[in-house]
Amino acid sequence: MPRTRTSLSAARPVYARATAGELLMTLAAGLTTTEAANRLRIPVGDVQTLLTEAAARYGVRARPALVHAAITAGDLTAAKPARGGDLPVFTEGEARLWHALATRSENLAIARAAGLDPRDLPSRIGRLRVRARARTNAQLVALGHTLNVLTTRPVPEPAR
Repeated sequence: MPRTRTSLSAARPVYARATAGELLMTLAAGLTTTEAANRLRIPVGDVQTLLTEAAARYGVRARPALVHAAITAGDLTAAKPARGGDLPVFTEGEARLWHALATRSENLAIARAAGLDPRDLPSRIGRLRVRARARTNAQLVALGHTLNVLTTRPVPEPAR
C-alpha cells in the first residue's frame, strides 16, 4: 500500500487572528491564559504577544492594570457581576486595595498604595476576590468598575 504524504500545513490547526482588545475582554471576564487562547482560537504563545501590545499601548504591564486602563480609556466595557445573591458592601481598605491593584503593576507598589504589608498582599487580594466573586485579579478589576468601586477618573492618593 503506498504511503500518502501530508503537508505540514495540513497537520497544523488553523488559528484565527485576535486583537489585544479581544484578549482583554476575555481576561476581564475571568478567563485564564489557556482559556482565553482557546476562546479566541489562538496559540497560547500569541496571548503573550497580545499582552505585550496592550502594555505598550496603555503603559502598564500587569493584567489587572491593563483591564483598568482599557476600561478607563473607553476601549473595554466592564464585566457584569456574577449571579447568586447580593454582593457585600466593601470597606474603605478593600476599595483602596482594589484601586492599587488596578493602577499598579508591581506587588510592592500595590501593597504600599493599599497600606499593607507586602507579605499580606496575596491573602488580602484572595479574600477580596472571594467576596467579589471574581475568578482572577483582572476580573476583579473589571467588577470594581461595574460595582462603582473603581472609577474612570483619577482618584487622589490618600494622605499619609
